[in-house]
Amino acid sequence: MKTKKLFEDDVYKNTCFSHILSAEAHGDKLYLTFDQTIFFPTGGGQSCDTGTISLADGSNSLNIIDVEETASKSGAESDSSATDQTSGESVDKSLSVSVGSIIHTADATGVDISRFAPGTEVLMEINWSRRFDNMQRHCGEHILSGAMYRLFGAVNRGFHMSDDFMVIDFELPRSGWNREKLCSIDPADPDTLPEDENYKAPDRINWAMAEEAELEANRVIWRNSPVTTQHFETREEAERMPLRKHLAFDEDISIVTIGSLPRPDDCCPCCGTHPSAAGQVGMIKIYKIEPNKGMTRMYMEAGERAFRHAQRHFDDFYDIAVGMSAGTEDALLKFHKFQAKDDEMHDEIRILKQSLTAAEASALASAMEPCKAVEYRGMTSDDLFNIAKKLTGAIHDYVFLIDADHALAVACANTDAGYNAGKLIKEEARAYGGKGGGKPASAMVKFESMDALNAFISHVKASL
Repeated sequence: MKTKKLFEDDVYKNTCFSHILSAEAHGDKLYLTFDQTIFFPTGGGQSCDTGTISLADGSNSLNIIDVEETASKSGAESDSSATDQTSGESVDKSLSVSVGSIIHTADATGVDISRFAPGTEVLMEINWSRRFDNMQRHCGEHILSGAMYRLFGAVNRGFHMSDDFMVIDFELPRSGWNREKLCSIDPADPDTLPEDENYKAPDRINWAMAEEAELEANRVIWRNSPVTTQHFETREEAERMPLRKHLAFDEDISIVTIGSLPRPDDCCPCCGTHPSAAGQVGMIKIYKIEPNKGMTRMYMEAGERAFRHAQRHFDDFYDIAVGMSAGTEDALLKFHKFQAKDDEMHDEIRILKQSLTAAEASALASAMEPCKAVEYRGMTSDDLFNIAKKLTGAIHDYVFLIDADHALAVACANTDAGYNAGKLIKEEARAYGGKGGGKPASAMVKFESMDALNAFISHVKASL
């Protein structure tokens, strides 16, 4: 017996009574099916509902932690292995349930599961905040995908809605995309009319395109376009709708339409839950795009999550502005001034270091001795290598330029005399805990302490 999906008729229904059809316990989990349910199962890129199932008298209740639907072929029976979405692992024992049933996984820890026998009436209650969050986000994905399709011909090739973010993979058409740019905001305003009716899509989605689609998606929300779900028995019936993507199945098809026919804001097959009007989505925000396997991966949020995301980022921006003694209006200008000063300072430091390393190399060359070791503080490894480059021809055997702050040394060698800094580090430093390597003329090695570094240099001096 198939489970009747009450959420298909009313996504706002958050409680109902139902009767248990089957109940199977495995470990600390109880797997239940019902004659009807308000719990949406995982599917269509959307996570399942969670909530509680209680006995009608309120004496016992179960927390529902996962919901999934078996393959939908009417009239058949199936052994369906349940999957615990909280751990991602399949349940060892298969469940004998009717195909088309919806399996509710409950945490049965400390609960008298014998009270939840087939035939028992229960009260279902979903976590409404999670349901509405999913409705906002899923509908937001539809609205943005519709905007990308209408503006640029970009096709949604993949969608994932996780607890932390939503991503959509968009693919642009291989050939030009002819569009009539949307003018329904204000047809009398010439600025909203297309400059050229023939528009060729670029090779890849750029940030300007993403922002244009984001604006258009939010306009759909501001218009409060209606959101309707229609169910079709056959592919032939469903394909009469102005779909933006091809159907992947032949029967029991749900089509979600945003806006009005014949030119809706979006029209797409989908089994998820959506609000009755786009205005309930609240807002849509894109915050990142990146290349992905020949497509463009777009990171976005919708609903309260989009608001919270934008709020957090503005809070960060506000704190940065305060730190620069600027207002939010002129913070970027002040940042560029700070950046210009920072560039000037780095140029000055670079010139000073060039002079310092040249002077230091000259002083070392004039006071060279066998296996010379010199300690420095406040020098980087790049500074030490710059000194080393200027010592060519002045080294007797080895010179060790030491960063005493980090127990690090740059070893320089007289290669003309047969000495090899890279080989020395590779073969001798390991015994003292040194890690590093390099070329015959110069190499770098790092030790856990200055004592270990000095012991290594003493060893080299003794061997020479």
